[in-house]
Amino acid sequence: MAKRWAMVSRMDEMVYDNIDATVISMDNGRAVDRLYDAAREVTVAPLCLSVARELEKLKERGKVFLTTGFPILHEDEVLCETDGPLGIVRLAYGLSLIDIETVIITGNLYAKPLLKLINSQFSNAKFMIIRSEKKMEDQFRALLNEHKPDMMIAVESSGRSHDDRYYNMNGMDITSYVTPIDLMFEMASDLDIKTVGIGDGGNEIGMGGYAVQ
Repeated sequence: MAKRWAMVSRMDEMVYDNIDATVISMDNGRAVDRLYDAAREVTVAPLCLSVARELEKLKERGKVFLTTGFPILHEDEVLCETDGPLGIVRLAYGLSLIDIETVIITGNLYAKPLLKLINSQFSNAKFMIIRSEKKMEDQFRALLNEHKPDMMIAVESSGRSHDDRYYNMNGMDITSYVTPIDLMFEMASDLDIKTVGIGDGGNEIGMGGYAVQ
């Protein structure tokens, strides 16, 4: 029996290795493979499999925070990056199929497009907006205390650089347009809440965790 389960586990790893490889193959020259290799040294198992195993533990009883928000500067406009909103709404739908409760959290910039997506594709996710006119830390602390999430997942959400500023892929400072939700992820780590960061450039929430390595 032990040998049989070992074979199943290895098959899982082979499948998820292929999933990981497919994901990082679409990096558009951003050297995502270097981020992946650093993360893989920590998880050992394929990254998607590592997260899937943690989510499996929350089946039918868990709660997950989902967040996104990366401002795009285009001429005189500040636009919304599009991978994140689509990604977290579909992720919320998938988690609903195994009865995991989700709370989608974002800043003012993303409120309207996310609400449209939620209403058109998935209506059961709770939705919270971080208000820029209120003290951020207090809002984050209140959300964590009220909902007590088991896990938090950020998809294409801005992460701070070593100088406490936020930058886009062109090196432009976008700090004034960012809702600093990465602060809530730091609070979550102090509370032993599992966190996951998904990104493709190295300047998203979670990516800086490998700078030390």
